[in-house]
Amino acid sequence: NDKLATMVREKRNIKPWNDNQMGTALMWEPVVGKDFVDKTYGDKRSLLVHFKPGGIEGYGWVFPKQEILNIGFGGYNRTIKSVKVKEIWEDYINLLKKDGYFPKDQKTPPVKGAPLPLDGPIKATTMDNTLLVGDSAGMISPLSGEGIYYGMHAGKIAIKTIKAALETGDFSQKHLDQYHRDWNGVFGKELRDLSFFALMALKLPERMVYYGTRDEKLCEIFADLFLGVTPGGLGKRKPISRALYDAIRYPYFGLG
Repeated sequence: NDKLATMVREKRNIKPWNDNQMGTALMWEPVVGKDFVDKTYGDKRSLLVHFKPGGIEGYGWVFPKQEILNIGFGGYNRTIKSVKVKEIWEDYINLLKKDGYFPKDQKTPPVKGAPLPLDGPIKATTMDNTLLVGDSAGMISPLSGEGIYYGMHAGKIAIKTIKAALETGDFSQKHLDQYHRDWNGVFGKELRDLSFFALMALKLPERMVYYGTRDEKLCEIFADLFLGVTPGGLGKRKPISRALYDAIRYPYFGLG
């Protein structure tokens, strides 16, 4: 929602995001000590993911570091706005304490949040003298909320485009549109793939887990998408076709 992105939207006739397209992520990084992290999460630092915390369309997470836990949850604004965030946060910390993933004698840490665009990148990321990169361009995984990889990669492409503009003295939208074509060619399809799996995982997480535990290939596809290791999209792996195939192969009866 920054001013520059708003100017690009107005210039290129693109509507603002609404609550069905926007999400909110809330997190904190409490220090719990290396001994606790080693004992609880092991040398490999196994991470935790909990779908639909407090009933919201989203997920909660615990990403262990050396002596710190990155704890948070996020989801679409359409459901987050209807709940008491502080209560869900306290309930989530209490769940982690109960299961032994957070020190029982430690106070509930505070929480901070930030908005996230979850509907994929906007259709135009340039105007005269201007390039949009990262969050303002909607370069966020709608599945995981990850945006650092996409922002950094688009930044490199932006540098290449700006250097070319400096050499020619042409900073027009038409010339800078090469930037939009270039980043879209690198990870545009991946973000479109992620939109489908975000729908599956955030709206129907029980089915996603149900199919994933029965189909090793689908599980691998989902993990790669979630971790952001599929630059350029999944191509011939056809994630949507695989999910539909499993829906027929493994009828879902509300089982866990």
